[in-house]
Amino acid sequence: RGYNGVSYRDISQVVGVRTASIHYHFASKEILFTALAERYRTTIMERLEEVSGEASDALARVKGFIEIFRGVLEVDDRMCLCSMLSAESSGVPDAVNVEVRAFFKVCEDWLTEVLATGREAREVRFTGAAGDRAKAFLAVLEGAMMVAHSFHDIGRFDTVASTVLDDINPK
Repeated sequence: RGYNGVSYRDISQVVGVRTASIHYHFASKEILFTALAERYRTTIMERLEEVSGEASDALARVKGFIEIFRGVLEVDDRMCLCSMLSAESSGVPDAVNVEVRAFFKVCEDWLTEVLATGREAREVRFTGAAGDRAKAFLAVLEGAMMVAHSFHDIGRFDTVASTVLDDINPK
């Protein structure tokens, strides 16, 4: 429900602890959401390292990246935490926005490296700078998540992801 749609009481009911216990560890909602966004960023960094280690080429790494985002949708039709917080950025504390931007930067930097290296090895093809392509790729996937979520139809995400992959596939 986003930053402004969640209260300590909501969290306490889901987690099964008293609100005082949450306040003890996270004195403010800003501190709590900053920690959540930081953990989310750390998790994506770990997942991207796994994909880098497991995938044999750039196209496989990009597919692994897509699967990470698809996996979020598969769990109770959830959304990317940082997309939700980004949509509320004007009403979210600066510390939270810093972590949200850091998440997107991690994704963009990783994609930039994969695409640049992949183009050099002729594993992927695209026009323009790898960094620009990475930014567009991430924006398209995040948008596809939002639309798929609103329709409760993961197939919409799959269609967009397939189109993006076709755009960089050298075959």
